[in-house]
Order: sequence, then structure tokens, then C-alpha cells
Amino acid sequence: MRDMRRHRQLLDDAEAKHILADPTILHGVLAVKGEGGYPYAAPISFAWADGFLWIHTACAGQRYDALTTDEHVCFTVVAADKTNEQKYSADFLSVIVFGRAVLVQDEQEHYQGLKALCDKYLISWTDAERMEKSSNCRGTAVWRIEPDRITGKIGSTLLGRGKHG
Repeated sequence: MRDMRRHRQLLDDAEAKHILADPTILHGVLAVKGEGGYPYAAPISFAWADGFLWIHTACAGQRYDALTTDEHVCFTVVAADKTNEQKYSADFLSVIVFGRAVLVQDEQEHYQGLKALCDKYLISWTDAERMEKSSNCRGTAVWRIEPDRITGKIGSTLLGRGKHG
């Protein structure tokens, strides 16, 4: 994998992981090797927990087939995205994760992945309600994305403004 060309804009590892863990970032884009040589990229909900990205899919379909055919993925999120007209640029933070998607088979780990997703997206639910939902999703495929490389980038217009603009 190439190094990022604009080294000054590179976020450190902790900052990139902080963005992935941000509960206000609801979706990212998962890119996989698709059919017929075309990439397949789709927005997807996710959670960052225990050093992994957790996602879920149906147990059949294009995304499931792509992930079971080739484990290599690229996942991208964009945060603090705003046009900066004066600078003819954009104020943004972004993170790209290159990694491998592993279909979770273990029942306890399946629950762990769903719990991470429920904890992020069902914040108004009680712990008991989230636990019940996490336990009752047997027809859902849970994937653990093991990062090989994580890079974060800050827009040049935000440089020098302190932590995350």
C-alpha cells in the first residue's frame, strides 16, 4: 500500500481511531471486489470496538457474496465535512481502513459484534432491550473487519486549528 502523499495532513493512529469511534458518524462506505471486475462500494452502518470494525449483512446477497469471495476490504468515513468557499476547498476529516473481513461464526463473538452495533445505534434503548436485540438476530451475518492499515487525513484548511479543527 502506498504512503499518503500529503504527509502534513496525516492524522496519527489515535486520532483516526477516535474518528471511527465517534458515535455521530453513522455510516461509512465499504468497498469490496465486485462481480465482473467492477468494484462494489456501498454505504453501511458500522461500529468500532475492541480494535475492529463491526458490520452486519443479510446472509445472502451481493455484499455477502463479495465478502465470502474475497476478504479484502476498504472502508471509508468522512467527518466534519464542510465547504470552505474562501479557500476554494473543504474542511474535513477522513479515515480509510484497509483490512480483512471475517465472517463471525462463534456465537459469543456474533453477540459481541451485534452488541457493538446496538450500543451505537440504539442509544435510547435500555441495556436490557439492546441485549435482547443482540441475542435475537440469528439470521444476520456479522463481520469483524481486522484492520491491516488505518490512515486518517485532515483537510489542509483545518491544519493549525488544533485538534480536529
